[in-house]
Amino acid sequence: MANEVVSGVGRSAKRTDKNLSSRTTQPMREMNSTKYGEGKQLMDQQRVSPMAGTVKTPNLQTGNAASAAPKSAIVPLTAETQFPDQPAEVGLPFGEGPGPEIFGNLNPEPETLTGILGRMINADSSGEVKAIYENALLQGQ
Repeated sequence: MANEVVSGVGRSAKRTDKNLSSRTTQPMREMNSTKYGEGKQLMDQQRVSPMAGTVKTPNLQTGNAASAAPKSAIVPLTAETQFPDQPAEVGLPFGEGPGPEIFGNLNPEPETLTGILGRMINADSSGEVKAIYENALLQGQ
């Protein structure tokens, strides 16, 4: 445990805002009276983002996604550009270079009920999905 100075009262008062202890971050705190699963979520958030003090590298495993993702160096905001021949406005709806169309259709049409049910028909052995699908077709959904 860290030995931290506690202020006295009146003439005995000492500044405690400059406590220098061996603890570099605030401890993680468990929240009581949460819904099922919120406590774990809160602890994971505190583990990833330590409060006050030296920044520490998060140690949170997210399954296969973390191991499959390639690890690249973080580029500082003040670093030289990695694409000197590319205009700064690439991907924006104004300025030089191609616009947002280079990203493809980011707002695809929402799926219809018949489209979803149509893909489910082959997996349904009871025939109920097919009946719902045909009813949805008749109603134009």
